[in-house]
Amino acid sequence: MSQRKARMRQLAEQMRQEGNWGVEDVRFSFKDGRWSNGSLEIDDEGLGGSQWIADPAHLLKGFRTYDERTKRFRHALLDAFGDAVVERDALGDLDPAAWPVPKGGKERRDPWRPTYVLALFRPADPVEPVAYCAEASGIDVVANLLDAFTVREDEKCPLVRLGSRGPSKSGFYSPTMTVIEWVARPEKAKVLKAPPLPRPVAAQPKQMSWYDLDTSS
Repeated sequence: MSQRKARMRQLAEQMRQEGNWGVEDVRFSFKDGRWSNGSLEIDDEGLGGSQWIADPAHLLKGFRTYDERTKRFRHALLDAFGDAVVERDALGDLDPAAWPVPKGGKERRDPWRPTYVLALFRPADPVEPVAYCAEASGIDVVANLLDAFTVREDEKCPLVRLGSRGPSKSGFYSPTMTVIEWVARPEKAKVLKAPPLPRPVAAQPKQMSWYDLDTSS
């Protein structure tokens, strides 16, 4: 590969870091207990009751944050079962005084939230993985699937039904994944790949305006 093309590939990876992951996702609203597909807006019908093949053997872990400027999530993920880990300090946003206050909240919160990403597949077309980013009580749901998977010796995957539990006294719902049966991992199912890690935090040089340039020569 030529040096120019190598730089082009590097730039492409940096560009992906600024945008969405490029993977379709399934999201759960803790406010109204509905599942949605690939949009921050929870649709009227939702995906509650739908069935998916989960792939706990290829779980990812790390952090993610929501970028208000681009209205997209940014991810920092690695294989959950590998030796490498994502260092929180390498992601920036280290000043608690500058952290945002969540909508409806009272205290500032770290914008980078611990996340576990579970791959899901549509039973009718189990090829392209869909990502479920588990946070808050969703982490317990994925942990329960992982526990159930580890006691089996056949390496089969759980076929789950999406649901919800609640509301709690504070008005929030919790996601549920009910195991219907255990099925063989589809032969054509792809492995969910982690996106490129965000660039390490580095000291930024002072930006000069064009007024600062010496134009006398």
